[in-house]
Amino acid sequence: RLTCVVGDPLRYHSHFVASVLESADALLRPMEIVAHGRLSTATKKAHLFCAWDEDKQDADIFSIEWAGFG
Repeated sequence: RLTCVVGDPLRYHSHFVASVLESADALLRPMEIVAHGRLSTATKKAHLFCAWDEDKQDADIFSIEWAGFG
């Protein structure tokens, strides 16, 4: 069965794009950060980087957003 949600698009729309990293210590190249930042800017979202820490049994999550200059 297909259900259609009608209403405020801001209420039913995501505000984040997420990438899951292998670990909190995983290598993240500068060009990957730029690429994710550009993607999130183009889609008008914040980008989340997520990693599961086995030792702490907790998720490490941080976000990036493009900042306008000038």
